[in-house]
Amino acid sequence: MTTTQGPGDAETRRRRVHAPLQQRSERNRSRDRDQPRSRSEDHIAAQDDTPLRCANCRAPVTSRSQAISVNSSHEHAFFNPSGIAFELRCFRRAPGCRVLGHPTSEFTWFAGYTWQLAICATCRSHLGWFFAAPDDSFFALITGRIQ
Repeated sequence: MTTTQGPGDAETRRRRVHAPLQQRSERNRSRDRDQPRSRSEDHIAAQDDTPLRCANCRAPVTSRSQAISVNSSHEHAFFNPSGIAFELRCFRRAPGCRVLGHPTSEFTWFAGYTWQLAICATCRSHLGWFFAAPDDSFFALITGRIQ
């Protein structure tokens, strides 16, 4: 079953990449895309607790200090199987999110991880996805849906 909200597989992304996102996507793919992230190097944003808020209701979702690098990058650009483009930022924790659905590895954007929807705990807007592996997890939040 394919959903317009879910991530997309690598082959689908490659077929549907267009010029503005292609440069960023290729840069991300060329940087150790299958390497696990390093916990010692994963804080790439300023070490502060400046909140990042839901763009819909302004509730706090996470903070800049929770920013991490996954596969050597904090920011990623992907297409889902329906061709919808998403620009994402990765965070270790997002206490203002609630996770919905059963974990699935179908069309995952990060090899070895399952995903679930991540919504705003206050207004229930779709903010991104929660990715989990046996020894790791993180939130990939849609850039335009957090401020």
